Amino acid sequence: MQIKPFRIEQYFGKYEFTAKYLLSSSDAESRTINELLDLEPGSHELLLEHWCGYTESPGAPWLREAIAGIYKQIQSENVLVLSSAEESIFVFYHALAGPGDHVIVETPCYESALEVARSTGAQVSAWPRSFENGWAHDLATLEKLLQPNTKIIYINTPHNPTGLLMPAEVFQRVRFGREPRHHRLFGRGVSRAGTRSRGASPSRLRSP
Repeated sequence: MQIKPFRIEQYFGKYEFTAKYLLSSSDAESRTINELLDLEPGSHELLLEHWCGYTESPGAPWLREAIAGIYKQIQSENVLVLSSAEESIFVFYHALAGPGDHVIVETPCYESALEVARSTGAQVSAWPRSFENGWAHDLATLEKLLQPNTKIIYINTPHNPTGLLMPAEVFQRVRFGREPRHHRLFGRGVSRAGTRSRGASPSRLRSP
């Protein structure tokens, strides 16, 4: 397995801590642990009482229960707790894709969405969005990209780097399309609350 270096990480490695003004980051403002704990009464004491040690491989049972409670059709046994979005992308691609499969990735995107898919040996096609048309989702292009061996469609909402949400009606078109599909739809979204209230849910879904 060969994964190409992510160019954005090489860029940040060179400039993130040397540039006088950094305008290219899209992450939240950094906070101290004390500032974060101040957001919830009693959290200081709870942190000090937290047990540190190994737990079950899929994740702590109480955490899986809490995550499952966010969704309508997911039980705790369906939840796998991972350390980051990058780890989940890696596990998902390597569990479901391989040589002979086809993957479609919404772009622009964080480069791992493309390169980790390619590392499985699958054929990868970009589903591009552009500034010139207001970053609209070109559903006609998506239909043309679909192949009989398409295994995964990767979408990102809220979108990185634009921050735009996929409209609910577009999400339904991507999910169901005009004909029955048998691929997996993988939605990477960090800000779930905003996505749920204003647009499509980033839940991991299976197209019918």
